[in-house]
Order: sequence, then C-alpha cells, then structure tokens
Amino acid sequence: EASLIHLYDASEQLLVTLTLTKPCGQITEDGYLLLTQANGGGDMILSSGQAATGVWSTSDGKLIGRGQVTDEAGQGHFKLLGSNGTQLYAGGKAILGETRID
Repeated sequence: EASLIHLYDASEQLLVTLTLTKPCGQITEDGYLLLTQANGGGDMILSSGQAATGVWSTSDGKLIGRGQVTDEAGQGHFKLLGSNGTQLYAGGKAILGETRID
C-alpha cells in the first residue's frame, strides 16, 4: 500500500489525505527524496480550512514524519501547489507541490 500525507488545520481537523505513489518518490541529483502524489490531478478536500500541519504515515498508520504546510513560496516541510497560502476548500482538489525530504 502507498503511504499517505494527512493535512490538518491548527485545531487538528483533517482537511485532506494525499495518497503518494509507490514507491513514494524519487531521489534527485542532490540526494533529496522528492515525494510524488499518486493522482497528479489532486486528492479531494474533505473540509475547508487553513492547512497547518502535515503528517506522513504508512498505509497502516505508522508515523514517518510530521511538519509544517506552506504554499510553494514558503519554507514548509509539505508544500501545496497552485495555492496562495494554505487555504483549502471542501470539494476542491489538493495537489502536493515540490516536497523534498533530506
């Protein structure tokens, strides 16, 4: 099963779950792991809100990593593509931006 990134708002309400490819990404020339989303068109947003925290886990819920969420201009661990800030709207699609793990 593929690993998942759950995006939560500041009150820890789940906004969206992003499903990653399997394997979860590729190694870049610089030695980073670049995470890739399974659906390039994005995953369905369940609830509206400001994404604040991302929790990366295995398909069976074991924690891999946790970090801040920002748009692509920000310095967060998990980045959202095509957004200005991290506001998400229920019914829309969330797309993982360039997210590198070192």
